[in-house]
Amino acid sequence: MTSTMNRSRAFTLLEILVAISIFAVISAICYATLNRVMGDSHMLDAERTKWTRLAIAWSMIEDDFAFARNRGIRDAIGERLPAFIGQPTDPRAVAPPTVEFTRGGLWALSTSDKPLLARIDYRLKDRQLIRETWPSLDRAPDAKPSVQILLNGVTQFEVRFMNASAQWVDHWPETGASAKLPRAVEVTLQTPDVGPTTRILEVAH
Repeated sequence: MTSTMNRSRAFTLLEILVAISIFAVISAICYATLNRVMGDSHMLDAERTKWTRLAIAWSMIEDDFAFARNRGIRDAIGERLPAFIGQPTDPRAVAPPTVEFTRGGLWALSTSDKPLLARIDYRLKDRQLIRETWPSLDRAPDAKPSVQILLNGVTQFEVRFMNASAQWVDHWPETGASAKLPRAVEVTLQTPDVGPTTRILEVAH
C-alpha cells in the first residue's frame, strides 16, 4: 500500500515538472511574440508620425507659395525689401532666410472683410526647418518673428526659382528683371530617414 502511494506521488511530481517546463517554453514563445508585435507597433507609429510631419510641412509650404502677394515691405531700418526674396540656403545662425515673401489669404477677427497680409520666411538652422511669421509687414526696429519648427533632422533645404522665360535661377529677384514674383519655386527637402524629396510649387500672381 505504501509503495503504491509513493509511486503515485512520484508520478504526480513528474507531471508537475513537465507541466512547468511546458509552461516555461510557451511563456518564452509568447513573450518573444508579444515583444516583436510591440516592436513592430512602435515602428509603425514612428513611420506614421514621420510621414505625417513631412506631409504637414509640405502642405504648409505649398499653401504659403500659393498665396504669395506682390507687396514689398520696409525692414527695421526703413529700407525697401522686394515682395519675394530667395537665395541658396545658408545654415549659419546670422544668415538670411532661404526664402522670404509676403503672403495673403489669412483671416482674423476684425471689422474688415478682406484677408490679411503677412510676411513669412523659411530657413534651415541647426538641422531644423523653421517657418517665421513677422508681426507686421513693415518692421519696427525691435520686431521679432514668431518661430515654428516644421521638421527636425533636415539635412537639405534648397530652392530654385522659375523666371518669366521659364528658366531656373538660384536667386530672386533677378538683377534687372521686372517680374516681382517667380512663376514657380522648386523646393528640395531632405531628411536622413526619408531622403530627398523635390516638388515644383506654383506661385500665385
